[in-house]
Amino acid sequence: MWKLKILDLNKDSLFAKLNPPATETQIYKVSSTLKVEIPDELESLLKEVNGDGATFLSTEQIIRDNLFLRELEDFMPLDVFLFFAENGCGDYFGYSIRKNGEIDNNIFMWDHESDSRKWVAQGLDQFIERRKSEEI
Repeated sequence: MWKLKILDLNKDSLFAKLNPPATETQIYKVSSTLKVEIPDELESLLKEVNGDGATFLSTEQIIRDNLFLRELEDFMPLDVFLFFAENGCGDYFGYSIRKNGEIDNNIFMWDHESDSRKWVAQGLDQFIERRKSEEI
């Protein structure tokens, strides 16, 4: 299901290249390293496509980028997000992490220039549709 949606999203992209599915070990490493429970829909996506080289990050990129962004001192705290995608211009998309550690399906965009955070979608389906229609 996700693979077809991502292929459709990236049909005009010169940079997109679907990676093989993530393993259980790779997904567990994201969860354990970042100390979050991966949302079911993101886990399902990663089990089909471990990043696409255009929008969606691989498990390795999710870990690397989230750890890096959490260390930045010139911005409001970014450890309140689980970033899983980017727009290619330095902005990231991620699920919000509540104080109790729970993650719901609300997806936000973090703008690296203004340090603003904007709600963009309720779940991955809507996120992909809004990216495809260039709303976000």
